[in-house]
Amino acid sequence: MDRPDPFYVVRDEIVKSLGQAKVEFDAWKHEVVSESTNIKTAETALKETIRNIDWDLEDLQETVQIVERNPSKFRISVEELRSRRHFLQEVKTVVKNVKDQLHHPDELLNGNSRNIYFDVATANKARSAAETGIGGDGGEGGGGFTEDLKWRSEHPGTDAPGLLAEQVALLREQDEHLDQLGSSISRLKQMSHRIGGELGDQVALLDEFSEEMTHTESRLDNAMRRAARLLHIDSSRAQWFVIGILLLTLLVILILFVIL
Repeated sequence: MDRPDPFYVVRDEIVKSLGQAKVEFDAWKHEVVSESTNIKTAETALKETIRNIDWDLEDLQETVQIVERNPSKFRISVEELRSRRHFLQEVKTVVKNVKDQLHHPDELLNGNSRNIYFDVATANKARSAAETGIGGDGGEGGGGFTEDLKWRSEHPGTDAPGLLAEQVALLREQDEHLDQLGSSISRLKQMSHRIGGELGDQVALLDEFSEEMTHTESRLDNAMRRAARLLHIDSSRAQWFVIGILLLTLLVILILFVIL
């Protein structure tokens, strides 16, 4: 009846995303320092990865809070909870440092770049009682099964089949809780990824629209300049036409004056 702990499922996704973020962060720094024209592309990719890590952190924080509210139900030790909170804090620090660096790219040009360590310490997965069905040796809420055996030994009238049935029912209940928690996290993750994809599409559309507007504005400026030149030419021709008519009229008047 072993089921994967949702915390470790999401944690592994975050560790994988941190590796990707490190590669994208190094690429972005290179583009900034070399003042390349691909800075925007590298920055967009890095921001999207950091945004996905943020959403995964929210899911992970929710699992920790659920366990903290009722640690006896999931039989997670105090040390394990402390390790999970420490992991969350380290990842939050990495995300914050990357965001700060993105907001201040000029620091790279001035040689004041920050050292960001993406290698977050992850303790080896300690099997909790929720996975084994057996409590720990001193952790909070970790002695349920052992205490049950002790109680049974102190009350010999209780039969072994009853104990087995109770343990099976307890394991099934724990499996159901983990399944519900895993399903909720999976739905949230899928929804967040869909939203991220839609936002990425919107950003791309806005970029295309901005480029189209710039191109249209340039064409409009060229058309206005050509129209101004045509109007200037037409105005000069009209002036010469009026001058010609006046000269012709003056010539006719002179001829009539001489004849008469």
